[in-house]
Amino acid sequence: HEGRVLMNLGRAQVAEKALVRAVQIGITHDMHAVAAEAAAIRIYVIGETLGRRAEALNSAPFAEALVERARDSRLDALLFNNLGLMHNRDDLPTAARYFERAIEVIRLRPGPLEPLIAATYHNLGNLLIEQEDLKGARVHYQQSVDQFSSLLGASHPLIAHPLAGLGDISLRSGRPDEAIPTYLRALGLMEGAYGTRHPYLTIVLSGLGRAQ
Repeated sequence: HEGRVLMNLGRAQVAEKALVRAVQIGITHDMHAVAAEAAAIRIYVIGETLGRRAEALNSAPFAEALVERARDSRLDALLFNNLGLMHNRDDLPTAARYFERAIEVIRLRPGPLEPLIAATYHNLGNLLIEQEDLKGARVHYQQSVDQFSSLLGASHPLIAHPLAGLGDISLRSGRPDEAIPTYLRALGLMEGAYGTRHPYLTIVLSGLGRAQ
Protein backbone atom coordinates (compact mmCIF):
# COMPACT_ATOMS: atom_id res chain seq x y z
CA HIS A 1 0.00 0.00 0.00
CA GLU A 2 2.87 2.37 0.74
CA GLY A 3 4.33 1.65 -2.69
CA ARG A 4 0.99 2.39 -4.36
CA VAL A 5 0.54 5.66 -2.49
CA LEU A 6 4.06 6.83 -3.29
CA MET A 7 3.57 5.87 -6.95
CA ASN A 8 0.36 7.93 -7.11
CA LEU A 9 2.16 10.87 -5.50
CA GLY A 10 4.73 10.77 -8.30
CA ARG A 11 7.54 9.67 -5.97
CA ALA A 12 8.61 6.75 -8.11
CA GLN A 13 12.09 6.10 -6.72
CA VAL A 14 10.85 5.84 -3.15
CA ALA A 15 7.86 3.80 -4.35
CA GLU A 16 10.20 1.25 -5.93
CA LYS A 17 12.04 0.78 -2.63
CA ALA A 18 8.77 0.15 -0.80
CA LEU A 19 7.63 -2.33 -3.46
CA VAL A 20 10.93 -4.23 -3.35
CA ARG A 21 10.57 -4.49 0.42
CA ALA A 22 7.01 -5.75 -0.01
CA VAL A 23 8.23 -8.46 -2.40
CA GLN A 24 10.93 -9.50 0.06
CA ILE A 25 8.58 -9.68 3.03
CA GLY A 26 5.87 -11.39 0.99
CA ILE A 27 8.22 -14.14 -0.20
CA THR A 28 9.74 -14.59 3.27
CA HIS A 29 6.33 -15.08 4.92
CA ASP A 30 4.61 -16.96 2.07
CA MET A 31 2.26 -14.04 1.42
CA HIS A 32 2.04 -14.92 -2.24
CA ALA A 33 -0.54 -12.33 -3.32
CA VAL A 34 1.34 -9.48 -1.61
CA ALA A 35 4.64 -10.40 -3.26
CA ALA A 36 2.98 -10.87 -6.65
CA GLU A 37 1.09 -7.58 -6.56
CA ALA A 38 4.18 -5.63 -5.47
CA ALA A 39 6.26 -7.23 -8.24
CA ALA A 40 3.61 -6.44 -10.87
CA ILE A 41 3.30 -2.81 -9.74
CA ARG A 42 7.09 -2.45 -9.68
CA ILE A 43 7.18 -3.29 -13.40
CA TYR A 44 5.03 -0.21 -14.03
CA VAL A 45 6.99 2.02 -11.67
CA ILE A 46 10.45 1.26 -13.04
CA GLY A 47 9.42 0.83 -16.67
CA GLU A 48 6.81 3.52 -17.23
CA THR A 49 7.60 6.15 -14.61
CA LEU A 50 11.37 5.79 -14.26
CA GLY A 51 11.93 4.85 -17.91
CA ARG A 52 13.90 1.66 -17.21
CA ARG A 53 11.89 -0.53 -19.58
CA ALA A 54 14.63 -3.07 -20.29
CA GLU A 55 15.05 -3.68 -16.57
CA ALA A 56 11.28 -3.95 -16.14
CA LEU A 57 11.04 -6.56 -18.89
CA ASN A 58 13.98 -8.48 -17.44
CA SER A 59 12.13 -8.70 -14.13
CA ALA A 60 8.90 -9.86 -15.79
CA PRO A 61 9.59 -13.63 -15.53
CA PHE A 62 9.96 -13.33 -11.75
CA ALA A 63 6.74 -11.33 -11.48
CA GLU A 64 4.98 -13.88 -13.70
CA ALA A 65 6.11 -16.72 -11.43
CA LEU A 66 4.88 -14.91 -8.33
CA VAL A 67 1.53 -14.11 -9.96
CA GLU A 68 1.10 -17.71 -11.09
CA ARG A 69 1.79 -18.92 -7.56
CA ALA A 70 -0.72 -16.46 -6.08
CA ARG A 71 -3.57 -17.95 -8.17
CA ASP A 72 -5.54 -14.71 -8.33
CA SER A 73 -6.91 -13.61 -11.70
CA ARG A 74 -6.98 -9.98 -10.53
CA LEU A 75 -3.19 -10.10 -10.37
CA ASP A 76 -3.06 -11.78 -13.79
CA ALA A 77 -4.94 -8.81 -15.21
CA LEU A 78 -2.69 -6.31 -13.41
CA LEU A 79 0.43 -7.98 -14.78
CA PHE A 80 -0.98 -8.20 -18.33
CA ASN A 81 -1.86 -4.50 -18.27
CA ASN A 82 1.58 -3.48 -17.03
CA LEU A 83 3.37 -5.72 -19.53
CA GLY A 84 1.27 -4.13 -22.26
CA LEU A 85 2.59 -0.75 -21.16
CA MET A 86 6.16 -2.05 -21.46
CA HIS A 87 5.56 -2.86 -25.15
CA ASN A 88 3.42 0.10 -26.19
CA ARG A 89 6.31 2.03 -27.79
CA ASP A 90 8.15 -0.62 -29.77
CA ASP A 91 5.77 -3.57 -30.25
CA LEU A 92 2.20 -2.34 -30.55
CA PRO A 93 0.63 -5.71 -31.52
CA THR A 94 2.12 -7.36 -28.42
CA ALA A 95 0.97 -4.45 -26.26
CA ALA A 96 -2.57 -4.73 -27.64
CA ARG A 97 -2.66 -8.47 -26.94
CA TYR A 98 -1.64 -7.90 -23.32
CA PHE A 99 -4.29 -5.20 -22.84
CA GLU A 100 -6.98 -7.37 -24.42
CA ARG A 101 -6.00 -10.31 -22.19
CA ALA A 102 -6.25 -8.07 -19.13
CA ILE A 103 -9.77 -6.96 -20.11
CA GLU A 104 -10.84 -10.53 -20.82
CA VAL A 105 -9.56 -11.75 -17.44
CA ILE A 106 -11.34 -8.95 -15.57
CA ARG A 107 -14.63 -9.60 -17.38
CA LEU A 108 -14.45 -13.32 -16.54
CA ARG A 109 -13.97 -12.68 -12.82
CA PRO A 110 -17.06 -13.17 -10.65
CA GLY A 111 -18.48 -10.17 -8.87
CA PRO A 112 -18.21 -6.47 -9.75
CA LEU A 113 -15.71 -5.25 -12.32
CA GLU A 114 -12.28 -4.08 -11.21
CA PRO A 115 -11.38 -0.39 -11.87
CA LEU A 116 -8.31 -1.79 -13.65
CA ILE A 117 -10.55 -2.44 -16.66
CA ALA A 118 -11.03 1.32 -17.06
CA ALA A 119 -7.27 1.91 -16.90
CA THR A 120 -6.72 -0.78 -19.52
CA TYR A 121 -9.28 0.81 -21.87
CA HIS A 122 -7.37 4.07 -21.42
CA ASN A 123 -4.11 2.33 -22.32
CA LEU A 124 -5.70 0.87 -25.45
CA GLY A 125 -6.83 4.37 -26.37
CA ASN A 126 -3.25 5.61 -26.04
CA LEU A 127 -2.03 2.79 -28.25
CA LEU A 128 -4.59 3.50 -30.97
CA ILE A 129 -4.05 7.25 -31.00
CA GLU A 130 -0.36 6.62 -31.69
CA GLN A 131 -1.48 4.60 -34.73
CA GLU A 132 -3.66 7.56 -35.82
CA ASP A 133 -6.79 5.46 -35.30
CA LEU A 134 -8.72 8.37 -33.79
CA LYS A 135 -12.11 6.69 -34.04
CA GLY A 136 -10.95 3.56 -32.21
CA ALA A 137 -9.06 5.61 -29.63
CA ARG A 138 -12.15 7.71 -28.91
CA VAL A 139 -14.21 4.57 -28.28
CA HIS A 140 -11.70 3.24 -25.74
CA TYR A 141 -11.20 6.59 -23.99
CA GLN A 142 -14.96 6.93 -23.62
CA GLN A 143 -15.21 3.37 -22.31
CA SER A 144 -12.56 4.28 -19.75
CA VAL A 145 -14.44 7.42 -18.67
CA ASP A 146 -17.70 5.48 -18.38
CA GLN A 147 -16.16 2.63 -16.38
CA PHE A 148 -14.26 4.90 -13.98
CA SER A 149 -17.42 6.99 -13.47
CA SER A 150 -19.53 3.90 -12.81
CA LEU A 151 -17.07 2.21 -10.48
CA LEU A 152 -15.46 5.16 -8.67
CA GLY A 153 -17.79 8.13 -9.14
CA ALA A 154 -17.92 10.98 -11.64
CA SER A 155 -15.45 13.17 -9.69
CA HIS A 156 -12.65 10.63 -9.29
CA PRO A 157 -9.26 11.97 -10.46
CA LEU A 158 -8.50 8.87 -12.52
CA ILE A 159 -11.20 10.00 -14.95
CA ALA A 160 -8.91 12.90 -15.87
CA HIS A 161 -6.56 10.61 -17.79
CA PRO A 162 -9.04 9.34 -20.43
CA LEU A 163 -10.60 12.81 -20.50
CA ALA A 164 -7.22 14.17 -21.55
CA GLY A 165 -7.20 11.50 -24.24
CA LEU A 166 -10.57 12.69 -25.51
CA GLY A 167 -9.15 16.21 -25.57
CA ASP A 168 -6.26 14.94 -27.67
CA ILE A 169 -8.73 13.34 -30.10
CA SER A 170 -10.59 16.63 -30.53
CA LEU A 171 -7.33 18.52 -31.01
CA ARG A 172 -6.00 16.10 -33.61
CA SER A 173 -9.36 16.26 -35.38
CA GLY A 174 -8.97 20.01 -35.80
CA ARG A 175 -11.50 20.98 -33.10
CA PRO A 176 -9.49 22.90 -30.45
CA ASP A 177 -12.61 24.70 -29.15
CA GLU A 178 -14.06 21.28 -28.28
CA ALA A 179 -10.78 20.12 -26.71
CA ILE A 180 -10.36 23.07 -24.31
CA PRO A 181 -13.35 22.37 -21.99
CA THR A 182 -12.42 18.68 -21.92
CA TYR A 183 -8.86 19.51 -20.88
CA LEU A 184 -10.13 21.99 -18.29
CA ARG A 185 -12.40 19.39 -16.72
CA ALA A 186 -9.46 16.96 -16.55
CA LEU A 187 -7.23 19.64 -15.06
CA GLY A 188 -9.79 20.46 -12.39
CA LEU A 189 -10.05 16.82 -11.33
CA MET A 190 -6.27 16.45 -11.14
CA GLU A 191 -5.63 19.68 -9.26
CA GLY A 192 -8.39 18.87 -6.78
CA ALA A 193 -6.74 15.55 -5.94
CA TYR A 194 -3.02 16.09 -6.49
CA GLY A 195 -2.43 19.84 -6.14
CA THR A 196 -0.78 22.00 -8.78
CA ARG A 197 2.72 20.49 -9.00
CA HIS A 198 2.06 16.79 -9.65
CA PRO A 199 3.72 15.40 -12.81
CA TYR A 200 0.36 14.07 -14.02
CA LEU A 201 -0.66 17.66 -14.76
CA THR A 202 1.91 17.96 -17.55
CA ILE A 203 -0.21 15.66 -19.73
CA VAL A 204 -3.22 17.94 -19.51
CA LEU A 205 -1.37 21.26 -19.51
CA SER A 206 0.57 20.47 -22.67
CA GLY A 207 -2.63 19.55 -24.50
CA LEU A 208 -4.40 22.63 -23.19
CA GLY A 209 -1.52 24.80 -24.34
CA ARG A 210 -1.64 23.37 -27.85
CA ALA A 211 -5.41 23.83 -28.02
CA GLN A 212 -5.19 27.46 -26.88
